[in-house]
Amino acid sequence: MLPLRAAFLLTVCSLAASADWLIAGPLERGSRLPLNADSGLAMFAGVSDPAAPKAGDALGPATWEAATPDADGVIENAKLNGGGAYTCVTSASDRVAVAAVRGASAFYVNGEPFVGDVYDQGFVRIPIPLRKGDNHVYLRVARGRVAFRVEDPPAPLYLIAKDATLPDRVGGVPAGKWGAIPIANATLETVRDATLEYGNVRAPL
Repeated sequence: MLPLRAAFLLTVCSLAASADWLIAGPLERGSRLPLNADSGLAMFAGVSDPAAPKAGDALGPATWEAATPDADGVIENAKLNGGGAYTCVTSASDRVAVAAVRGASAFYVNGEPFVGDVYDQGFVRIPIPLRKGDNHVYLRVARGRVAFRVEDPPAPLYLIAKDATLPDRVGGVPAGKWGAIPIANATLETVRDATLEYGNVRAPL
């Protein structure tokens, strides 16, 4: 069973003592290609235990500098127009958490890639595995602003209601019967033989 309330802290690892984040950019120009590369990906993608950057270190054509989110947890900076952001999450145990991410086209946790929220919609919640100790987080940012926080999952399996796709009601037209809603698996196991129950309806997943 997933320890839903396992403790975690957002810490600074080897960052500047006055900030929780480092940012760098703009990096090498990206494009809409299936495979892309820049100095940030070279440093973090597929690397489970990278050397934590420090303010003043070079990252390709850019330099890491300390950044502090505003009261809403957002970092907004021109360097993030095609740049990258780094932070570190320290977990008290091996566990699954949920990343609430905005503004990143993709992000990496200990080298593993995850989809982001490039259009800053605000409803993206991605289950991520955290190991005991330090976890390195790198975000690719395209549009100048980014936000990232770690949350406890509400349950081992749960529905993402904010991302539901439902039919519109139109006067004089029979209501549609089909809809879709993402189901998040906040465990490290493949879930089989699950069912979705709503009222008197039971649907296999």
